[in-house]
Amino acid sequence: MTKRNDHILFFQALDTLLWTFTMAGTVPSYLTQLFFVSTVLFSASFRACFRTILFYQKTSEDAVSKSKEELEDNLEHDESRDVMRKMLEIHAVRGEKLNFKVKDVSDEAHSSL
Repeated sequence: MTKRNDHILFFQALDTLLWTFTMAGTVPSYLTQLFFVSTVLFSASFRACFRTILFYQKTSEDAVSKSKEELEDNLEHDESRDVMRKMLEIHAVRGEKLNFKVKDVSDEAHSSL
């Protein structure tokens, strides 16, 4: 963001998704599935935006696994904790009782990106 460039064309992918979902919202319900199938099959930019989204999903999963390893190894002893670390601590302490899995933490990290 400081360099004011589109990292891995993420904003371009969002532009494509917003256009597609806006059009899908105005299409009659009986044509929605046909619209989505034709968009996925014939729009190269739509497929590119899915690749971008999958990249961000993998990035968030890597960040969660790295934070989990740091938490397990107690490499960081500072008092400043981010939201992901707090969620991982909740998972470690009460995760089974709350049905709060690491995948839930990864999903939250992905949505925050």
